[in-house]
Amino acid sequence: MNFLESIKTCFKKCFVFNGRASRSEFWYFILFLILAYFIYAISFRFLGDSELYYSLPDTLYYLLEYSITGMYIFICICMIPLISVTVRRIHDVGYSSLILIPFLIVFIISIFFISKIIGFFMSNIIVLCVQIFLLVLLAKKSNDKKYFGDPPNK
Repeated sequence: MNFLESIKTCFKKCFVFNGRASRSEFWYFILFLILAYFIYAISFRFLGDSELYYSLPDTLYYLLEYSITGMYIFICICMIPLISVTVRRIHDVGYSSLILIPFLIVFIISIFFISKIIGFFMSNIIVLCVQIFLLVLLAKKSNDKKYFGDPPNK
């Protein structure tokens, strides 16, 4: 599966939480989200804080302002296909999607409670460790067992 096919598949199956997703589908979609975020961050950073941005005519100023806001909304909307492709990727590795619940609990606890107790820096380290463990799990090869359907096309 190539880059564009995986993005189309992820958006087509954004509410499909059963079945399986190949490694290429998952990682190409992650690459797409990273690129979209970098474009948003660069445009927000360079255009949002520069004097050039405020010296533009009103029409162009509002066009850039709305496009940056639209990019942010698009990235937020992309979280639904990200969750679904992650669940399908977990199925492809051979685990139930319930394995994501402990990751979610650790994430919520570390953000809301641990950050107040041990500090924001330590809570970010805990979240980073959990994310690395999850990414290692998602990088595994496909499981040949058919608990969650036929293996995806490569």
